[in-house]
Amino acid sequence: MFLEALHKNDYTYFLKSPEWGIATIFLSFQGTALYIKALTQSGKKINYIFLGLLLLAVIFIVIASILNSYMSLNSKEDNLFKQILRMFFLLVSMIYFLLLGMSAHKIENK
Repeated sequence: MFLEALHKNDYTYFLKSPEWGIATIFLSFQGTALYIKALTQSGKKINYIFLGLLLLAVIFIVIASILNSYMSLNSKEDNLFKQILRMFFLLVSMIYFLLLGMSAHKIENK
C-alpha cells in the first residue's frame, strides 16, 4: 500500500486504502491458528469455552472488517469515519495477533 501511495503521489492513500481490511482478516485468522496450534502441540488441557468466546470475537471483528471494506469499495465517497473504523479494526487485530503470538511462544517454550 505504501508503494502504491508513492506511485500515485498521494500519501494519504496509505491510510485511506480499504486493503487494510484484508490485513485485519489475515492477522485475525493467522493469530488464532498459531495459538490453537501451540495449544494442541503442548498437550495442555484446552478450555473450549474460552476458545469459543475467542473465536466468536474474531468472527465479529472479521465480519465488521469485511462489511467496512465492502462499503468503502462500493461507495463514491470514503468518509473519515470509515477510515478510522478500518484503522481501529487493524489496530485491534494487530494487538490480538501479538498477544496470541506471545502466548503461543510462551506455551511452546515451556
